[in-house]
Amino acid sequence: MRQLLRRLWYAIRQRQVAVDLAEELAFHRTMKQREFEEHGEAPQDAARASRRALGSVALAQDRVRDVWCPPGIQGIAQDLRFAVRSLRATPVVTGVAILSLALGIGANTAIFSLVNSLVLRTLPVVEPQRLAIVSGDARGSRESWTFGIWEQLRRRSGMFDGALAWSAGRFSLANGEETEPVDGLFTSSDFFATLGVPALLGRTFTAADDIHGGGPNGAVAVISYNLWQRRFGGAFSALGSTLVVDRVPFTVVGVTPPTFFGTEVGRTFDVALPIGTEPLIHGAGSSLVDDQRGYFWLRIVLRLKPGQSLDTATAALRGLQPQIRDAAMPPQTTAHDRALFLTDPLTLIRADAGT
Repeated sequence: MRQLLRRLWYAIRQRQVAVDLAEELAFHRTMKQREFEEHGEAPQDAARASRRALGSVALAQDRVRDVWCPPGIQGIAQDLRFAVRSLRATPVVTGVAILSLALGIGANTAIFSLVNSLVLRTLPVVEPQRLAIVSGDARGSRESWTFGIWEQLRRRSGMFDGALAWSAGRFSLANGEETEPVDGLFTSSDFFATLGVPALLGRTFTAADDIHGGGPNGAVAVISYNLWQRRFGGAFSALGSTLVVDRVPFTVVGVTPPTFFGTEVGRTFDVALPIGTEPLIHGAGSSLVDDQRGYFWLRIVLRLKPGQSLDTATAALRGLQPQIRDAAMPPQTTAHDRALFLTDPLTLIRADAGT
């Protein structure tokens, strides 16, 4: 390694080393000439004798250069010097070429980052390969469900290793006299537990938090790491503080890890609220009131049991489909819509890369 570094150093300082070598050869030639003069030779004869004794200076320089730096490295160094001179001779062309390369590298980096996040990477949760989203068909064209469907699936979650539901939306956070728009989630109480995402600070939701109108201790919220840093400066005092969401006060009970962005690829969240608190936000227009229970707004994900295949889980789900759909039938459903609702097959689709 030391020899390689010495040769690279020579290739970089080749011109200065050549000057030093010429001075050293000149010194040896002078000393040799003095030896001949001390033996009685005339100065001119001594100079010629010293040149004959030392041989060709150019040949000696070539031999020394070959020892210090192999011809291959010398050729690379010469090519680099030529390339630099050529680039300096045409600054406009050089600038266009560098700009094109920069744009090309940047575009490829951006495309790879997008493909990596959308296709290659899995969700930052425990065993994401066991997650499956409930869809209305194999193409995943319908992935939103009513609260009634979620209730029926939640009651039968023992067929799997867990179930969760959520709905994304936009909220307004009060910040003094101003409001800040943020991305939010309505989630089931077992959303974080089923995904295997523990709280970085505090706790996540419990079943007591996810009841209509909020839990016994009031409405609670879990915030993202980014919101914790942005709004609270990463202070531990964020726990127990009040967060005003769409003019409704919520108590912060937990902060999620910085690696968790949610379940939707390309979208992050700032605050998560229990589904049961949705009436506090939407009032009379809530999707949980009886006349709105036909509204499709929730996404549902099941966690398969170890060794349970997607096909096996789908078959088990379809076996219970008549009971699930009949119990979740929205009120005032027409006969035509009822027939479609009851026969549209439930299908599970892999959700390890997000939804």
